[in-house]
Amino acid sequence: MYENNKGIADKMSSVRLVPKYAALTKAEEDALITRAVRGEAQAMAEMHARYRGLIVSEAHASYLRNAALAADAENIAVLAFIEALHDYDPKHGAPFAGFVKARVHHALYTEFRRERRLWERTCHPEQGAEGRDVWERCGGTEDMAERADLRLLVRGILRSVMHRLTEREKEILSLHYFRDLTLRRIAVLLGTSASAVSKSKANLLRKLRAGAEGECAWC
Repeated sequence: MYENNKGIADKMSSVRLVPKYAALTKAEEDALITRAVRGEAQAMAEMHARYRGLIVSEAHASYLRNAALAADAENIAVLAFIEALHDYDPKHGAPFAGFVKARVHHALYTEFRRERRLWERTCHPEQGAEGRDVWERCGGTEDMAERADLRLLVRGILRSVMHRLTEREKEILSLHYFRDLTLRRIAVLLGTSASAVSKSKANLLRKLRAGAEGECAWC
């Protein structure tokens, strides 16, 4: 297991010069993947360089250009690439190129749909037959205003607390609560133990609660 995959992902995203590599047979590429997954930095760098074009192409797809996640699309693509390296089973016979392309595209499109659903729920709540939206039917216009205030409050809490979180806690917050990854999967991605991830999660929740209490002191 290599150390701190997210850090590697950030470094990978900043690489722009891709060296030329000779074509590999499936057996040669499978061996290179095995070395990369075991933690050989040179093998990981070569695999990333070989698939840099795919990562950039998928991260700059037309449907992502105006999306809220456009700025982070490349990091999402790199993380999906790293996950694909770990999940790939050469015994199935399928080449890695097709496998990783599907995984990267799926990761980006899933994030795109999640962002779109969030935007639709926030800006365009469902309309009923009488022209009233769901919030009004549930509790009237006052309740709708309260819900809007609540959304703003949550955003304010996140803004006020983010600077207090460590880089590791920010990574866990993003992966667990926004990408719905399990703590075990996050541990694999970050190159650490599940217990360490659980401890970091407890710390970030404590900081979020403290931030919420501070924001709500005036309530």
